[in-house]
Amino acid sequence: MTGFTNPDGKVRLDFKGGWPGDAENKFTKGGRTEKEENIFEYIKRFANFRKNSSAITTGKLMQYVPVDGVYVYFRYDNNQTVMCVMNTNDQSSTIDLSRFKEKNKKILPRLMI
Repeated sequence: MTGFTNPDGKVRLDFKGGWPGDAENKFTKGGRTEKEENIFEYIKRFANFRKNSSAITTGKLMQYVPVDGVYVYFRYDNNQTVMCVMNTNDQSSTIDLSRFKEKNKKILPRLMI
């Protein structure tokens, strides 16, 4: 699902595999390239974190007014705090974390990159 094409439907071709006679099967590790496997494992890890995160599934929301094209919100509960940062700019941005004092001490010590 990369790039653009005309007609647009070519970008969303059927997922390869799962049917008898398919030449490729992307549902299995052996059917994926190294790059595809890396992407699969990343999405799997991210999806499992999201599914099992109490802050994301049942927590409260605290959001901040966007500054210079950067929107920040937190999902949190008594056990976990997750900080989400969305940059709408074309270039990287540096944010001042002191702006989020009331949530800073509970931010997860690791980044999901």
